[in-house]
Amino acid sequence: MNFSLRIQNEVKSLSTWFKAIFAVMIVVYLGFWIFSISLSHIQRAKGAEVLLPSAPKDSHEYLRLSESLMSGQGFAVEGRIETLRLPGYPAFVGIIKSVTGSYFSVTFVQILLALLSVLIVRRIGIYYSSKKVGEIAATLLLINPVVITLSLLILTDILFMFLLVSGFYIAIRITEDRPYRKAVIASLIFVIAIYVRGMGIFVA
Repeated sequence: MNFSLRIQNEVKSLSTWFKAIFAVMIVVYLGFWIFSISLSHIQRAKGAEVLLPSAPKDSHEYLRLSESLMSGQGFAVEGRIETLRLPGYPAFVGIIKSVTGSYFSVTFVQILLALLSVLIVRRIGIYYSSKKVGEIAATLLLINPVVITLSLLILTDILFMFLLVSGFYIAIRITEDRPYRKAVIASLIFVIAIYVRGMGIFVA
């Protein structure tokens, strides 16, 4: 089954009410993304030190670590080797920034990952219970203000969530066709999750 056909079947399987909510929330996510770009221009005009999509503390440090990696200066901030954070997320940010030239491309990708995570949560709910339960769980994740906010900032949460739910979904389907292939894929996803966020080791 080709990729486009899979997407068509996935869309057809969605309930009418869930399709409507999902479509509205896509507009909401993109609307806030465009608004964050506008706020960044205002910050720049006023000479703010930290510009969106970065934020003080962790977010700003992840951004600086990504810049250090991409410039060939190693995993360091101001010449000091970073020992508290892992390189997975800074590498993710740095690669996207290097390809597109904008940190807002990173948050756009994070929005896509958040939306994909919602669809995966729906499938997990269907697998364990029913279509109704899966779509209610997915809706609660989709409309969560924290998820919307985190998708707009340079922080590990959205990437880690996507890796966690996708790895878990593949893992629970290992008993079906191609079990060894699925086991390897799930393992690789969990390994990447650990390098994005250290606490992933407790899940893996």
